[in-house]
Amino acid sequence: MPASSPIVSLRECRRLHSRKERQASGRFLVEGIRPVRAALMSPARIEVVLYVPETLRDGYGQETIDLARSRNVPCQPLTSTQFSSISTRENPRGIAAIGRQAWSDLGQLATTTAPIVVLHEPQDPGYLGTILRTCDAAGAAGVVLTGNATDPWHPTALRAAMGATFAIPLVRCDVTTFVAWGRSLSIAIIGTSDRAATDYATREYDDRFVLLMGSERQGLPMSLEAIADDMVRIPMAGQADSLNLAVATSLVLYEARNQRVRRAVAALAFGS
Repeated sequence: MPASSPIVSLRECRRLHSRKERQASGRFLVEGIRPVRAALMSPARIEVVLYVPETLRDGYGQETIDLARSRNVPCQPLTSTQFSSISTRENPRGIAAIGRQAWSDLGQLATTTAPIVVLHEPQDPGYLGTILRTCDAAGAAGVVLTGNATDPWHPTALRAAMGATFAIPLVRCDVTTFVAWGRSLSIAIIGTSDRAATDYATREYDDRFVLLMGSERQGLPMSLEAIADDMVRIPMAGQADSLNLAVATSLVLYEARNQRVRRAVAALAFGS
């Protein structure tokens, strides 16, 4: 049965669907067993787990509730009707969590040894979540959001990221701040543009570099193109004139990863 003295109200939960409320409170609401479990396994501060007892009686769901309790995270039971009222999904899984947003700063990325992805004004939260998931899978060091970017703590972004939001350092800053920081780096900055002469697959990528990705509609502004050491394009053979931002970012990151793997294999062969 639902607790008589709830830790959070349903109204508080619903308010976190609003970006204005998320920004003002510094909190987020994440749904789903895998994302909630990832949040619990991360350094993120989880304030409460909300769940429907009859849908999580055993298996992975119950293990996640047990994990929360083992970490002294309060668990608040709800009825299925109550949970549906706070969910943004058509078919709620019966588990969610409220926590505090975690942000990094540019200084924390300065000494990393892996690619850094910079997204200028991405607008689609689903694509952003997918990019975070790809960055985690491909071994990127972090993601920097510049300009008027969509919110990585948006429920759709969190759902698409499948827990990667809690594994990838996130930085937000204005273009001027990033440009000053980027010019201070001693690593390659590579931008993407359909006007670039270099095919992305023919460019050699160091283990550590900055990948600049612009919005699908506007691309990179001149202020960011100006600090790039090189610009690459993704060739298009069919009728489509562009790929969505998540796919384009994935292609470049995995090309860079494949090159790292080939170098490592070659080094082992040479060493033997």
